[in-house]
Amino acid sequence: MKKVMMIAFAMVVVAGCAGTKKDADAVVVKHRILAHGAYSERETASNIIITSQGKLDEIYKELLIDSIPSVNFDENNVVALFMGRKSTGGYSITVNTVHVFGSEAQVNYITSAPDGMATMALSSPYCIAAIPKTGRVIFFDESTKAKK
Repeated sequence: MKKVMMIAFAMVVVAGCAGTKKDADAVVVKHRILAHGAYSERETASNIIITSQGKLDEIYKELLIDSIPSVNFDENNVVALFMGRKSTGGYSITVNTVHVFGSEAQVNYITSAPDGMATMALSSPYCIAAIPKTGRVIFFDESTKAKK
């Protein structure tokens, strides 16, 4: 039994070391919030990676935003995070940090919900941000981590 426990402990230590290597290789990079708000027409939660000015123009038109920024898509991707339809106001979503692991960007975002009274109106929060161009983009909701 003691031998089994020692093997299990060794496996946990090795697994823990493997996880920290990727974290140690991460580089926190700057991002730029292009737009955010509480009202969109998106009923379901989604995250979109935008790789062209034309697609960015479409998203801005959908959101009824007239001032569309020009983005250098040779150097940047744009991410659009939609929280989905909510029954009241007071909800929000924002990009917190962006970590790059080689050719992969991890977009860490935070959502919040009303704590108490809120506007009695349907809302659909969104956030659009420019990030450095990488081959792959993944999304991580830090909200659950922040609550622990």
